[in-house]
Amino acid sequence: MSDQPNLDAVEPDLSAEGVWQKTDRESAGSYALFLEYLQLPPGATFQHLADKSGKTINALWLLSSRHQWSLRATAWRQHLASLVCASVQNAQLKHDHLWTIRHEAYREQAWEQSEKLATVCSGLLDQLLAKPDPEVSPYELARLLTVASAAAKEALGSPPQTAPPAPATPAEDPLVLEFRAALAAQGALHRPPEQSPCAGSDAVAPLKDPLTCAAD
Repeated sequence: MSDQPNLDAVEPDLSAEGVWQKTDRESAGSYALFLEYLQLPPGATFQHLADKSGKTINALWLLSSRHQWSLRATAWRQHLASLVCASVQNAQLKHDHLWTIRHEAYREQAWEQSEKLATVCSGLLDQLLAKPDPEVSPYELARLLTVASAAAKEALGSPPQTAPPAPATPAEDPLVLEFRAALAAQGALHRPPEQSPCAGSDAVAPLKDPLTCAAD
């Protein structure tokens, strides 16, 4: 569907009030000639009107001077131009209103999606805290949280911050490195020499690095 205005739909209305209306000093025949003069295409001359009406050029010049055809025709063309301008402005207002509605609909959809993502992230965070070996690694969850945050910011109208480039491997991800450092600080990565934390045991195993024990 085109949003461009149809300029051909602008109908000239000679009944509109203006100097192009018939004057008291103007006969019906003279006014009829003036109306034909208004309908002449751009670049037309009195010769065209003389050929069409059967009047002489001198007679037409006399009528034009007496009844100010040129001045009245200029006012008529300005009137037509204002009609076209109003049509374009009206079409632009409709276009802007349409895209405002579309933008609001998109924002509502983006907000609903961000809420769903937030719900998923919340469940995965609870799973990560409850299980030593979660189904989703912290690396994957961190990326999902970034997507959820960007979706929420877009829905609220604030541009999301440019995300840093993804690391080549999960082991290079700053979040994974931070997670490892936290485990090391708790002594979880200090493995006893007689037993690997990835091996089975009746004792409660300490928290394991999800990357080191990914094969479990």
